[in-house]
Amino acid sequence: MITYQISGSGVIYKDSQSGEIKYIPNDSANSDWLTYQKWLAEGNTPDPEYTLDQRKDMRKGDLMSVMMRYMEGDISYNDKIYSSSGEERNCINTLIASGDRGELTFPLKWNDTSMDPQDLVLDDLKKIQKGEALLIEACADNYGALYTVIDASTDPESVDINADWPTVPYVVA
Repeated sequence: MITYQISGSGVIYKDSQSGEIKYIPNDSANSDWLTYQKWLAEGNTPDPEYTLDQRKDMRKGDLMSVMMRYMEGDISYNDKIYSSSGEERNCINTLIASGDRGELTFPLKWNDTSMDPQDLVLDDLKKIQKGEALLIEACADNYGALYTVIDASTDPESVDINADWPTVPYVVA
């Protein structure tokens, strides 16, 4: 049995009897392409480039990238914007642990994203940390909701993976 599968700008030819598999480019001068066009004209349908499960997995990968971008969003605290990158987050966690042990003198100079040094006390750092935790939680919740929609969809590319993310910079009171 001969089948075709869409692939990029051509098709993949598969002959189950001979085991032959080959790529046929979309080229009207190519005799294999003309044979494929005749096969289509006879009412046949090629297999899709990707299965539905593969398309869902690709869309979920795109969703993960969007979530990571939002999770790295900045935090707004006392009308100043602070970076929420992984490196900054690790610094804040270390400073809080040191402050809780009484190893730091406060106020501490910390640059906001405009590189203006701000005087922060331990409670400020804890509020920024809490804001980061809330941002991550909101991102994870939205990721879970969109993941479920993609999983249930018959057209995963139509799912708006940029919908309903938290506003960045994430405001901490």
